[in-house]
Amino acid sequence: MVITGAFLAEAAATVDNKLHVWGGVLEYVTVGPDRRFGVTLVVLTQSDSGTADRAVNVEIVPPTEDEPFTQPYEVPEYNVGAEIGFAYFRIGGALPFDGRYVFIVRSGEQTAISLPLTVSQAQ
Repeated sequence: MVITGAFLAEAAATVDNKLHVWGGVLEYVTVGPDRRFGVTLVVLTQSDSGTADRAVNVEIVPPTEDEPFTQPYEVPEYNVGAEIGFAYFRIGGALPFDGRYVFIVRSGEQTAISLPLTVSQAQ
């Protein structure tokens, strides 16, 4: 499986084997006093006869000097063999700092896709 594209959205769903997306492509998110956020990572895929790897790793780089952290996900098996496919994952948690976070999306050794997300606290 090869990742051909990725973006952040408010929500996504599969309806009649088609991808439906709401509120994408996100570039900014506002968090409350608890600093919690929730976005949907949408990944566009294409079959690759060389591998059946379903792993998608998302490295989140904070706007500070802190170490990035990685969240692993797995594309549903039915999507791996599809000529053109997609998957979506809910990403959430607490982002402790305002600023520009970068979500780096990878599958295997392929080139990474970088998705910036600017975070600010609601006033």
